[in-house]
Parts: sequence; C-alpha cells; structure tokens
Amino acid sequence: MNVGKGWLIIEESFHKGTKILVSIISPRRTGSYVQKYMEQMYVDRFASIEEKISYKKKPESWPYRANMQGLYSGIIDCGHDPIMMAYYCHNLNLKNGILKYTFKTLKGQTNDLRPIFEEIARSITVT
Repeated sequence: MNVGKGWLIIEESFHKGTKILVSIISPRRTGSYVQKYMEQMYVDRFASIEEKISYKKKPESWPYRANMQGLYSGIIDCGHDPIMMAYYCHNLNLKNGILKYTFKTLKGQTNDLRPIFEEIARSITVT
C-alpha cells in the first residue's frame, strides 16, 4: 500500500541494536513542529520526574534537544541512546508488515551554491 509522504519518527537504540516505529506525522507539519513533538515525546518516555519538571520550567536547558541536521535537511535527531530520528519521507510504502521509506539528505553543493541531495531508501518491520 502506497502511503505517500510524511514525517517518520523512529526510536533507535545502538546499545540494544533495535529500531522501533514511534509515529508517522502529516507531511504538512513543519520541522519546528516535529522538533517540539519529539522533545516532548522523549521527555515523556525517558526522563525521570525531576527531569520532566525541569523541562516544563525551562525546556531550552534540556540536554537532549531535537536538532535539525543541516539547513536543507529533512532529518531531525533527539536524545542519546535511545535516540529518536525523524525523517521527512517522500515515499512511504507498506507491504506485508514492512514499511519502506525514502528520504533525502544533503550531500554537498554545486559551484553556484545550489544544494545536492542524495536519496536514501530504508525499511523497518512494523506490527
């Protein structure tokens, strides 16, 4: 089933070697919205009660802020281990419990300073 475009949020643990689909967000949402959503989700899932209160009072002091990976990037990371990764996907396709997704990352720039993108295709098993 072709799902179209969207923001895909995946929780990755390098220590455990796991990848879990956390959320799919409308492609109409901005990167800024996704950053705030990821930060709140990370705090809700992994922070202690003291850290949650601290984040509520002063979110800019939170050490695991969500970061856009580059000016033209549709990739956002948040946290440490586990880390949440958001990808602005141009193609989402679900078949037999496997979600295939395609996103672009900034590879470089031309001599006249136009961005050059590389398209990356990945997949994740979902239930």
